[in-house]
Amino acid sequence: MLFQGRIRTVSQWAADGWLRREIIVKRDPDTGLPNVRDAWRVIDREGSIYNLSFVKGANVSGYACLGQPGKLKDWFLKHYPRNQVVEDQVIFEGTGRPDEYEIFTAAQWESQR
Repeated sequence: MLFQGRIRTVSQWAADGWLRREIIVKRDPDTGLPNVRDAWRVIDREGSIYNLSFVKGANVSGYACLGQPGKLKDWFLKHYPRNQVVEDQVIFEGTGRPDEYEIFTAAQWESQR
């Protein structure tokens, strides 16, 4: 199963100079998933694992907010500038295991297709 997300700013700076951001994920129109409190295990191309839950705060109809700001900080820093939020699409592809997804930037996704 595929889910699309998008990066957006939280408009707050962390003490270390990182501009905080989050990913909101589009809900599947057939299942309505994901929902607040759903938990995902997210794996990036480098093998890093992030255990995340959906939280309130998407404030966009049809979307859910993945994790709390900062939970994916290491992933963001691998792909985007520290002090600038790049409003990019993010793709989550199911691994075949329940609630486990690989995460891809839009560029990574396009390069593998």
